Amino acid sequence: MSCSFFGSILHAKRDGVIGRGLELDAKIDAEALGLELDEATAIERKIEAAFSRWARNVGVDGECLNEILQTAYFSTILNGDCVADIYCDAESRSLRVRLIESDCLITPPKEYGNERVRSGIELSANGRPVAYWLATGFEFNSDGFPVNYYRRRKFMAGFNALATGEFLFPKSGALFVHTPLDRPGQLRGLPIASRVLADIKQLDRYMKAELDAAVVASKPALFRTHPAVEAQAEVDMMDSFGVMPKATASETAEPPQHEPPINYGNGLMIDLWDGADMKAFNPGRPNEAYAAFVDHKFSEIAANLGMSAEVALKKWNASYSASRAALLDAQQGYEIDRARFVDQLLRPLYNAWLDLHADELGLTGYYTDPARRSAWRCAEWIGEQLPNIDPTKEIDAAAKRVQLCVSTLAREAQVATGTDISANIRQRGYEERLMREYGLVKDQNGQPINIMEGSDAYRE
Repeated sequence: MSCSFFGSILHAKRDGVIGRGLELDAKIDAEALGLELDEATAIERKIEAAFSRWARNVGVDGECLNEILQTAYFSTILNGDCVADIYCDAESRSLRVRLIESDCLITPPKEYGNERVRSGIELSANGRPVAYWLATGFEFNSDGFPVNYYRRRKFMAGFNALATGEFLFPKSGALFVHTPLDRPGQLRGLPIASRVLADIKQLDRYMKAELDAAVVASKPALFRTHPAVEAQAEVDMMDSFGVMPKATASETAEPPQHEPPINYGNGLMIDLWDGADMKAFNPGRPNEAYAAFVDHKFSEIAANLGMSAEVALKKWNASYSASRAALLDAQQGYEIDRARFVDQLLRPLYNAWLDLHADELGLTGYYTDPARRSAWRCAEWIGEQLPNIDPTKEIDAAAKRVQLCVSTLAREAQVATGTDISANIRQRGYEERLMREYGLVKDQNGQPINIMEGSDAYRE
């Protein structure tokens, strides 16, 4: 398969699932915490602002959180899995992330006899991952395997000890991010290309063969003959009786010499042998059926990878209904991948961050009551939204959903623009007051309405 087509699938998935990044939308359980809605909203804004400040410098090397998420997801679908090494220090309230290539996750030779260590993953007695073995350094043995390894425990957010009830802060460890596991007992994720590897290779061969044939057909060739020279050579070889002498063994050993082919630009000039006949050469390239065949194979491969060829190639030449159906289908796959990625990497990071800053944020009962801690941790993550093919139709449909109470303004704001409805309303209120102040809002007679905030008419 063309590298550009497969690359477009990878980038389409990353752009759809992660995009510019995933934005925190704190959704604390106000009812379980006994908070009024306004009070809960204020705390949510406070949590989001603090988390946003932390997210600007998360990586060990100074990367922001969105950069880490993009790299981690792309590595996951390309290689099958990825390891995030988490450095956590409860005393300094420090939480940092470093991504590790999945090739470094490997069982060390000294653990070959340990049946609980498989493919670099150490399992507990009940089969749950508890630690990961990672290769380090650039020193290899004679067999090409790394020499140095280290064990990294599985990273977990803080919890209360069963014996004492004391809250245990999170410690440094590793998070394992992977593609969906298709079989019971499967430990490592598979690259998405593994599903269509045979088709990829065959289609790649076909496309290269067609390209080579088209290149050959595009190069003209000139054939040069020498009738006068060849006729004179025959006359010179005749004896006085007009009889051609018999050729000797040395004369018949080598064929007559001709000039080698001459290249000119993208063409070729070839000398023809005596008596040679030139036939027309028409390879029929480019192949008229090439585009339809390749598009069909692209569609099959893209569908096997969870999206349509329209989305992968960004080729919108169908009807509105067909294009929107392709986008909705792709969006469904994006949301499934996003939910899995959030559960594997982002939610454990967010929970650990709350563990380190709950006292600063004033989250009462966080360290003593597991139920309240779970209510404080509730959150959603807003990603890249569905593109609008026809914005007018999309907005009309959203308005009808809200009117029929099958959706909310908050949900539609997230789906349409990925924004928060409360922030939108506050901003629109400010813009409305500013426009009235400068006389940009007019009545039915076209006269400016200049009503300042605080007046009785404004409140009405």
